[in-house]
Formats: sequence, C-alpha cells, structure tokens
Amino acid sequence: MKASTWARSNSFRLTARDTHGNASAATALAFATANDETAPGSVTLTAADHPADQGGAIDLSWSAASAADVAGYKVYRDNAEIADINTTSWTDSDAAAAHRLDA
Repeated sequence: MKASTWARSNSFRLTARDTHGNASAATALAFATANDETAPGSVTLTAADHPADQGGAIDLSWSAASAADVAGYKVYRDNAEIADINTTSWTDSDAAAAHRLDA
C-alpha cells in the first residue's frame, strides 16, 4: 500500500513590541510546511465469521488503529480493495467460497 504525505502550508510574520505597547513594522512573510509522514499502526483482524444464517456473507471486525488522525480503513479481498469505510467492522456480502480476506 502506498503511503501518503499530507502537508499544510503556513505563513508567519512577527512584530516586536515594547513595554508601552508600541509595535515595530511587521517582518516579511515566512512560509513553512508541517508534514504528516507517519502512517497509522497496523490493525489486528480480530474476527472473520461466516454465520450460517447470512447466506455466504462474511463478517469482519478489527481493533481500531491508535493514531489520532485515522480517517478510515480499506478492506482487501485477494489483494484487491473492496471497501473504504470508517468503522471497525464490515460485512462482505459478495464473498464467495475460498477467498482470502485481508483488512
């Protein structure tokens, strides 16, 4: 899976002030970018269940990733992405026999 780098550009300028509240002219703008280059930690698939009453559907559940900025999860079957969701469980209603499921 490809990691993404998220960046946000910020601009800054400064003034100096004295004890009487007088301020200097502002500096020129300076620009800086804060990057998030750290991917969330791996999750653990905790259940892959095939209830008899669901006609071939497979229920998946997993532990939540611990990073504060997790936006969701991609579910892969046979190394192909089949879902992009924001919960920690999902039902694969299209699963056929002999598929390997990866979360």
